[in-house]
Amino acid sequence: MISLDIAGARFNLRAAGVCVQDGFVLLHRAEIDDWFSLPGGRVEIGESTADALQRELLEELGPEAGAQVGPLLWIIENHFTLEGKPQHEIGFYYQFTLGAASPWRDRERIHRGHEGHLTLFFQWFPLDALDSLPLPLYPSLLRRALRDLPATPQHIIHRDGAS
Repeated sequence: MISLDIAGARFNLRAAGVCVQDGFVLLHRAEIDDWFSLPGGRVEIGESTADALQRELLEELGPEAGAQVGPLLWIIENHFTLEGKPQHEIGFYYQFTLGAASPWRDRERIHRGHEGHLTLFFQWFPLDALDSLPLPLYPSLLRRALRDLPATPQHIIHRDGAS
């Protein structure tokens, strides 16, 4: 995975997915975290960001999800602090869909996935309520951006507060 520690800071290359269905967005969090983000993970050396997201979705959701990566929405350069350490993350955010018969389409329950030894919790949230939910969501710009997906890829430079 492309993650480097340099001069007391960390650099990550991440691929993430946006799945919007009937006014809801699928978010996830690791069991050890108290904040949510979009599904995805770090890119491996020699792997395209779209392929990295497809691999991460298969690992985290399983083949029964029928997840398919779609168009690139954003390239987000996010600067933030995690556990006291400065982070510089470049994220490629793609739209993705779930298969027509996917059990992950059920918005009434919290789904469980896995990333190595970690349990991941996936949950659907209404887009129009993201601003009012007491939900830590990172990068924080997603609260607004998810309600109006771009027709062509956008490059965004963002600075988040400490998490």
